[in-house]
Parts: sequence; structure tokens; C-alpha cells
Amino acid sequence: MQVVRTFWVVALVGCTPVSSLPAGREDLVRRQLPAGFGPLLEQADSFELLALDEPGAFPERMPSWPDSTIRARVAVSTPDERLRVVNALYRSIARAQMMALCFHPHHAIRVTRQGAALDIVVCLNCLQIALPAAKEQARYVAIQPGELEPVLSAIFERHGLRFDRTLDHFGRWIPR
Repeated sequence: MQVVRTFWVVALVGCTPVSSLPAGREDLVRRQLPAGFGPLLEQADSFELLALDEPGAFPERMPSWPDSTIRARVAVSTPDERLRVVNALYRSIARAQMMALCFHPHHAIRVTRQGAALDIVVCLNCLQIALPAAKEQARYVAIQPGELEPVLSAIFERHGLRFDRTLDHFGRWIPR
């Protein structure tokens, strides 16, 4: 509870919060994520959302997830919008109950801070995110997509792109 009160006081004076993890679920979320993940995500120098598509659909491949190509990039530049994405991601991890055996991602979050980069590959249909790692196998973490999907969708829709999970087997991007 102290973290939440500290966060609101700090946010009111305009400083970067120490953490925006869901109150009472901090340990659960931290155990699911690699060390150093929180500060990198919460204090990123650059923050963007990626619309991912099938292999070969677009020329640019995603280096950390080479089976996907990048259809579109959307910069998340305002502190409020970044915080909405981060909070939604944390809530989706904290409220997760299960994940599917498949993984067919169509979204990604890419952040960089002081030269360090992190890609979070998101599969809303398979109820999980993947954290690709260069030297080891990707780490998969269960999510509750109802927390994250509305936030990502609102940002992409403002940029003329919508992901419809009901089309095809795993969903498809369509112009808005």
C-alpha cells in the first residue's frame, strides 16, 4: 500500500514514479519478469508499439522475433500514455490465470534506455507475452489480455490501424 501512496505523491509533483506495479501484487509481477525489467520499461528513453504480421508480409523483420514482420510502428511519446501502457501490462500479468500452448503474436512493445533495448512480444489470443533473449530461450509470461488490449487498441486506432481478433484463426490487422 505504501508504494501506491508514494506513487501518487511523486506523480503529483511531476517526477518519474519508482514503480507502477499493481498494489498488493508487486511480488507476483516481479517474479514473472527478468531483473531490471521494471526500470527499463518505466523510465525508457524511447517507447514504441509495433504491429506485427506474418513472415514475409512486410520487408522489415523483427530482430528479436524473426518469424514476424513489422507492419507499423507507433511512438508512445507522452508520459501519460506510456504509463497507461505500463500499468495495463502490469495489471494483465497480475491478473493472469492461464496461457495457451500456441504463440502467434501480432503486437509488441519496444523500449530502450541508455542503449539497452527490450522487446515484449504480445499474443492476445494465446494469453501471453514473450521476452526474447539473445543468449537464451525466450521467457513466456501469462497475461489477462482484457487489461492490455483496450490500451493498445486505442493507440493503434488513433493511427488508423485496428486488430480484429475475430478474423482468420489468430486475428488480422485491418485499416480503420
